Amino acid sequence: MESIQGKSQRIEYISDYKLLIGEKDSSNNIEILLLMEYENLSQFSEKEKNFIMIIDSFNRNGPDLINNIKPNEFRKRIYSNDLCRFD
Repeated sequence: MESIQGKSQRIEYISDYKLLIGEKDSSNNIEILLLMEYENLSQFSEKEKNFIMIIDSFNRNGPDLINNIKPNEFRKRIYSNDLCRFD
């Protein structure tokens, strides 16, 4: 199955992405870092609109939930930063 980021890259909403997964700590927590690269300011500016369209194309009824647990019940955003450099 194609990932949301893979489809975004294929249809040129992003130019590249990397998913970095750390080691489990003593409490079985894992840090995950998702990096997305945009070719230009236009791609970057349209990111929210584009990802909503892609997510909707995967499942019109919303995301598949494992054990009916919603993402905000298990996911925690610790840090977010938009770094922009367009040459």
